[in-house]
Amino acid sequence: MNTVIAAGGVTQLKAAEPSHPVKKTGNNGGRLIAPVARGLYVLESFTAEHQWLGNGDIALSTGIPRASVSRILQSLTSLGYLQHDPCSRKYALAPRVLSLGYAAIAQSEVRLAARALMQTLADDADAYLTLGIRDRLDLFVLEACRGRRFDMAIDFRAGERFPFSSSVSGWAMLGALPELERFYLLENIQRKHPREWSRLRRRMGEAIAQIADNGFCSAPCEWESELHIVAAPVLLEGSAPLALACICRARRMSKARIDREIGPRMVSIAMHLQNVHATSMPSGIVG
Repeated sequence: MNTVIAAGGVTQLKAAEPSHPVKKTGNNGGRLIAPVARGLYVLESFTAEHQWLGNGDIALSTGIPRASVSRILQSLTSLGYLQHDPCSRKYALAPRVLSLGYAAIAQSEVRLAARALMQTLADDADAYLTLGIRDRLDLFVLEACRGRRFDMAIDFRAGERFPFSSSVSGWAMLGALPELERFYLLENIQRKHPREWSRLRRRMGEAIAQIADNGFCSAPCEWESELHIVAAPVLLEGSAPLALACICRARRMSKARIDREIGPRMVSIAMHLQNVHATSMPSGIVG
């Protein structure tokens, strides 16, 4: 496959397409515990846009048989991870699910360090900043903050997902990955989005080139013409990479300002977070 991809904007925020575990768990070397995997896939079906789902909705989105979905829903409800509405016969995530997410990210030194730096840049640039991490072909929001004077109706919440392939953050992350890992992701993106592949390949290629030259990339927002996005990868030794994105009104994002101010500050924040991560790791792991 002769592809290079990168760069872009946070395209229209849509719920990530659900996984199809029945079709994706074939080659697991015998290590996958199917009931556990199916339970997790059921939980992943719930999104900000699809908060209440019925048995049939989940069976359709996951590929899990309806009878199995019914048993999984009953178990998760009994354990307190789901709540059930008898009138609509639908389910939604219960507060106990938060304990899983917070246990994973609340104590992150990098996330805590990023929050103050992101807010400062958001205020200075009249922008909206996000910090994300890749989860398969989705980008998962870890942190988001709004500048004091940023007046656009944007509200990315921690835990929200959007397609990795159509976001500037995702393209920035691609530009910093080793070639083998990058090509693996590109092949999967091509298989998932064959009709959009030509456009995505071009825009991703532009972003990857920008990352190589400058350490950051920028592109117009695809879902809102008034916005422009600058993104920078955050590579963490021994951990999954992150991506910073700065979303601002296009009229305030001249090329000169991006090249001289916003881009370099994004790279500076990324480097600081890398240092925070390196110093917080147990001795003997770094290097």
